[in-house]
Amino acid sequence: MPGEPKLRKFEAHLEKLGGEDVLFDLLATEPRVENVAEHFQGFLPGHPDFPSRSWLYRWRKAGGEERIKKWHQAMKLRSHLLVEDALSLLESEETNPETSAEAQLLKMRVGHRKYLAEKYNRKDFGEEKDETNVNLSVGSLHLDALRSAGSMEQVERPAEREMLEAEVVDEE
Repeated sequence: MPGEPKLRKFEAHLEKLGGEDVLFDLLATEPRVENVAEHFQGFLPGHPDFPSRSWLYRWRKAGGEERIKKWHQAMKLRSHLLVEDALSLLESEETNPETSAEAQLLKMRVGHRKYLAEKYNRKDFGEEKDETNVNLSVGSLHLDALRSAGSMEQVERPAEREMLEAEVVDEE
């Protein structure tokens, strides 16, 4: 943090507002990180566009593992908002599609919210996937079968020879 005056000023500004939890609360409720950044813009004279969306990611990284964990927790909370928003889109009279193109657009909007909710919160909204992996190598199976057949021939041949010799002896 030393040598980064903007970072120190932003942290001081956050403290005046109630701490970094204010930012995480916004992150959980705003649809975009850009919206969160816009909420804080204008506090620093001469820098009306500070902080930017990309700068908030730098701020997150500068805070270490604890801040990154809080960020992810806020995004996890946002996933519930996205699912509720998708339901609102489906239930709204205003979004009742009249054409197939409008229906496709609605499907895409709802699907994207579902996708984001799944990415932010796999535990609650991710689809369970079968983790069973089976690797078969036909070539390896074929070689094993040939080896096994070769072993069987070696075992069977001496027995066949003894039987043939025994049969010859019995006939004389």
